[in-house]
Amino acid sequence: QWQYKDPNNPETPGGESSRMDYRYKNNNGIGNFNLSYQLNDHHSFVLSNVITSFNRTGVNKFDPDNEADKQPKKTLKNIVGLGYKYDYNERWSTSVFVKNYHQSSKTSILAEGEYYHKNGSVDQWGYGLASTYFILPALQAKVSYEKAYRLPNNDELFGDVINLTGSPDLRPESSDNINVGLNYSFTLKQDHHFVLDGNFIFRNAKDYIRNQLQGVSFTGRTLMVPVNTRDVTNRGIDADVRYTFRDFFTAGVNITYQNLRNNTRIEPGTTVQSPVYRDRIPNMPYLFGNANASFTVRNVGWKDTRL
Repeated sequence: QWQYKDPNNPETPGGESSRMDYRYKNNNGIGNFNLSYQLNDHHSFVLSNVITSFNRTGVNKFDPDNEADKQPKKTLKNIVGLGYKYDYNERWSTSVFVKNYHQSSKTSILAEGEYYHKNGSVDQWGYGLASTYFILPALQAKVSYEKAYRLPNNDELFGDVINLTGSPDLRPESSDNINVGLNYSFTLKQDHHFVLDGNFIFRNAKDYIRNQLQGVSFTGRTLMVPVNTRDVTNRGIDADVRYTFRDFFTAGVNITYQNLRNNTRIEPGTTVQSPVYRDRIPNMPYLFGNANASFTVRNVGWKDTRL
């Protein structure tokens, strides 16, 4: 361990603010279940379930008996959804659905020098409706509404062991989401196929989760901590263009603009308008995109293969 002493203050101890070799494992599990049933040409049902588990274990080689490193960091998430779809005809289709969001977590709190295990639990119900209609054979209109929840992720609950401090008391984000879009497809000279897709995004969120500065920790570093802000709005656009040449080449490009704004006019504990009311949420990308391309070669080595 390299030591440093200030020559102007020789009595001041030097050295690192902290020394650790903490090695940990994030153990993740996931299971999926899906059941669909078509009653007839007009009515169909779907039941789906996704369950995920998380358990972080680790030890500091320089301090293997540290009690803080032995505390549990576990979550179990389960999202189950039931949907019903009504196909009025080949042009018009509508779906309604309901979801249950469940999350249980296990961590600990430090009180008077002792660690006490703490269990958390979240149960929320979401729902929504989606409808599509072919205005023309190649032009489809889409509209949807969803009351949705975003459960805190594991780094938000337990930290990332580097720059993010965990916040096990986070509440899930709740939001009302409306999407309105158009999809248009066409073919040129039989070989060149295009798909154009555009969507308008309207989102009002409560208990929005974002990171804010916590201040200087005992290690001398400035850390971030996830917090629930009260109200956030998003008005955005998402557009996608995809091109396919025969069964050989495919390319696409996507662009997204989102305008995340603080919609909390009166902050808790105050009686005047917040100075950042309707400001853009900081440190969040508002314009981004991606592009991709792929080649497909058939019958490589033997028949019916695809590379």
